[in-house]
Amino acid sequence: MAMVAPSEGGAIPWPLGATSYAMRTRVRMGADLVWNAHLIGIDLDTIETSNLNRQFLFRQQHVGQSKASVAAAAVQAIVPGVSITAHRANVKEARFSADFVSGFDLVLNGLDNLEARRHVNRLCLAARVPLVESGTAGYLGQVSVHLGGVTECFECQPKPVPKTYPVCTIRNTPDKPIHCIVWAKDLLFARLFGPPEAATDLDDAGEDPGMVWEFGGGGGGVEAATTAGPALLRRSGEPAEEYALRVFQAVFVADMERLAGVEEMWKGREPPTPCALDLAAVGERVRLAEESAAGRGPGVAASGMSSALGLPDAQRAWAPEDSAAVFLASVRAFLTHRAEEVGALRFDKDDALATEFVAAAANLRSHCYGIPPQTLFEAKGMAGNIIHAVATTNAIASGLIVVEAMKLLAGQSKACHTTFLLAEASNKKLLTPMQSPEPNPNCVICGKAQLLLHADLHALTLGDLITQVLRGRMALVEPTLVAGSFMYEEGEDLEEDEVAFHSQNLTKPLSQLPGGGFATGTLVEVTDQAQQTSFRILVQHKDTWDEDAEPLRWEIRGELPASTFGKEGAGPQPDDGSEVEEEGFEIVEEGTALPSKTAAGGWLESYASGQWTGWLTVTAEPRSGDETLNRVWMDSEKRSQPPEEKTLVWKEGKEVECLLDEIKAHFARTSPVKTPAQQAAQVAQLRAKLPAGAAAPDDRLLVAATSLNMVESIALLPNLPVHGFVGVNMYVDDEGSIREAPFNARASELATLCGKPLQVRGDAFLSRVLDDGEAFRRLDFGANDLSSSAPWVAAAGAKNAEARRGEGAQAILQRMQAEGAGPGPASSPSPADALKQQGNAAFKRCEWETAVRLYTQALEAESGLVAARNNRAQALLHLQRWREAGADAEAVLAAQPDNAKALLRRAAAAQALGEHAAARADLEHVLVLEPGHREAALRLASLT
Repeated sequence: MAMVAPSEGGAIPWPLGATSYAMRTRVRMGADLVWNAHLIGIDLDTIETSNLNRQFLFRQQHVGQSKASVAAAAVQAIVPGVSITAHRANVKEARFSADFVSGFDLVLNGLDNLEARRHVNRLCLAARVPLVESGTAGYLGQVSVHLGGVTECFECQPKPVPKTYPVCTIRNTPDKPIHCIVWAKDLLFARLFGPPEAATDLDDAGEDPGMVWEFGGGGGGVEAATTAGPALLRRSGEPAEEYALRVFQAVFVADMERLAGVEEMWKGREPPTPCALDLAAVGERVRLAEESAAGRGPGVAASGMSSALGLPDAQRAWAPEDSAAVFLASVRAFLTHRAEEVGALRFDKDDALATEFVAAAANLRSHCYGIPPQTLFEAKGMAGNIIHAVATTNAIASGLIVVEAMKLLAGQSKACHTTFLLAEASNKKLLTPMQSPEPNPNCVICGKAQLLLHADLHALTLGDLITQVLRGRMALVEPTLVAGSFMYEEGEDLEEDEVAFHSQNLTKPLSQLPGGGFATGTLVEVTDQAQQTSFRILVQHKDTWDEDAEPLRWEIRGELPASTFGKEGAGPQPDDGSEVEEEGFEIVEEGTALPSKTAAGGWLESYASGQWTGWLTVTAEPRSGDETLNRVWMDSEKRSQPPEEKTLVWKEGKEVECLLDEIKAHFARTSPVKTPAQQAAQVAQLRAKLPAGAAAPDDRLLVAATSLNMVESIALLPNLPVHGFVGVNMYVDDEGSIREAPFNARASELATLCGKPLQVRGDAFLSRVLDDGEAFRRLDFGANDLSSSAPWVAAAGAKNAEARRGEGAQAILQRMQAEGAGPGPASSPSPADALKQQGNAAFKRCEWETAVRLYTQALEAESGLVAARNNRAQALLHLQRWREAGADAEAVLAAQPDNAKALLRRAAAAQALGEHAAARADLEHVLVLEPGHREAALRLASLT
């Protein structure tokens, strides 16, 4: 990867040698890029022999040396006096951050690793630096220019995923050369020479009758299979030549005979045939080759046997006898000349002996199945996932990179192109340029806003990030954060154990959060369901701060696009696109003198429609699994205007938060921002209200408390049994006075009329609900319900008058008990339930070990407690006991396949174990069950 440093005056430097560059590359093309543009080289790799024929800077004497250092020295020899600094480093190191990238005018990429290319793409987007991308494959190549927000980014178009092959095909029914290559490399080589822990799911025979030999020596499978496994294990003192012959007989003769005997597998194709060769003659040929290799010096046999066997041409396919000879010779060479490595070997495409073994074993298996053999060159490319490079293709592509860089340096970004290099001419041209495509609006990387946060990660706590940055600066309501395996979530739908878990992290510095903490380069996914918005924050650590300019030791750059706000669920939006004037509000102590007096039959009837400030909730019939609320908005400053109705949609079971989320979002966006003086005054108020003798809390906690967007619910009509448990509530913001929001006369007058003499500032909201302690349901409430003669207004005034006389609270409680509204005597829980409840209590205290122990005891007493098992899975996740947590979630799903929490917990365990495909499947299942599920969506995004 190359980075072009800024030049004086912004003009294009000429010649290019006068400009400073930085470069990081892991591919041969990077060397040619150094040739074309004099660069600072940054590369992690060392030079290998296979690199020499792909570029122009490396020579035989450079093998084993740093690519960056050699490239820098080569260019300095060609262009004396040029300043080049070489770095042998990884693109993902913290020092190569977005800050580092932002110091350059553009980035030129010559990487061969998809993960690294994605990382560089995201750094460039965060730093707002143009990226010139490139790639070659044989005679094909392309160069593209990526300008954030102007053209598509590197990840706007999906990239091919690495090809995988069904295990059953590899084991039993191969029909392509690659199937045999994978079998030879991932199964046989790993089984004979690799470490015991190298076993994978490819090695698990299970009860598959087609698996004819085993890894690890377990039982199972057909009877014939139980005798094949030991054939692959070397007996104590067994000569290498005897062992090699025994392995050959096991996998190419006996196993083929057994597989051919499974007739149902071969109804649509020919069965395999055993490898019938004269092994005595082959063995003699191998012996002579070993003697020849030994005569040419030590180490010859250890580095490959094909030449000694008379097979020097890597471009010619071997006959079965040749493959057998190479197979036997390579096994014997590993055991004789590299015995100390056996048991720890992993396949390496640059290990000639390993490559010969894989090629020979794959060709012998291909011979058994009637598949065409491959040359050693072809087999090496397939086994090492190599796309063989062509030096001229790399040179052309690197030249195109420099051409695009010159355009960018000259300020001619509109002249940049995406150029494709073709293997065959099209319209008499090998180069096909095209205009760079526009950004893909559905891109999960550049389709979202991305901000850059500089902070002292050892000082800024999670609570500070939530209250100061996300709520204070970004005006979020209920932020949810996901960074790798760490997650923080807010919302009224959280259970107590989840709230307790998230709360314990609020006082921790960002660098000490679970999952390794935040560091330079951490990408944080942020969503707010209440506002229907999402964006990313790229984190950068910064030690040194100007305390006068940035006393909080953080700064955030970038802006959120307007499209992320004002979507459904984010408060009332005018239909005509005009801006609605909306205000914050506040409730103060009861008994405050009002600017005007209220008389019965006064303000409610003084307006034609009887409208009132706020949303009036009206229930409607459910639609396709959703329920709806009509909401009516009326501006407090425009009383004579008729109300405007809109529809709010919510899922079943979301009756409470559907309205409260809207209200929170409304106040977060419209309430005046508190000044530092106002916040300090509020902190002082909170401190003054502390009980006598109470320990003084940390100032950060008080500041956090003042940053919360709280909605106060005022029961104008209490939901008492005498009213059929139906009540009318007013919702207000408890910070309107602090924020100096305008006085709301109509809301204050209505509260007074209902027996609640309050002074309300800003906007207020009404709803009618039925709440008997078990069921909660929203009921019709329209403009016609706002008459001063409405029964509910009179009832509210009477009940609240009783409360003010000191008679209401006790009398109401006694009547509720007399009418059976209160709960009856609780039945004694079973021992298992009691243990589960104790486990829940431990969970809420974040005592994970204790919770696991209690849940385990509960399950031992009663194994069918699904909730206890699900809770234990979550506690085990906190303890990072991933496999146990996954097993518990699996058991829950066996009983309840659509249990979203169990799916999430199994996904979390799978993600921690690196089983991303399984995690992705579970998360997608959750999103099918609950399309708006925040945690599932964020975790799925983190796997992308």
